[in-house]
Amino acid sequence: GPGMLVGRILVANDLDYYRVVVPVGSTFTATVTPPPGGGSYFLYLYNQAGKIVAQSTRSGGAINTASIRNTGVAPFYFYAVVRCPIGYANPNWYRLDLTW
Repeated sequence: GPGMLVGRILVANDLDYYRVVVPVGSTFTATVTPPPGGGSYFLYLYNQAGKIVAQSTRSGGAINTASIRNTGVAPFYFYAVVRCPIGYANPNWYRLDLTW
């Protein structure tokens, strides 16, 4: 079901990732909201084989959303990856909303 997470990306590590199990027939949507004054935050969805299956790469403090539908025959896990370019991380908290 739905969930909301918060995270921080520091300059030393340019990404955070979250593993989500998505039921058959469900659409998984991830939305990242950068912190006030936040820099460039990118959002990628990877499948369990490590392939990017959806992405949103808006920058400059924009809200990013990416979605993928599980059309398989079994629950499938996806990784939501929130990333900042190295050196551009904002140590304030960002918000990640997940729905399926």
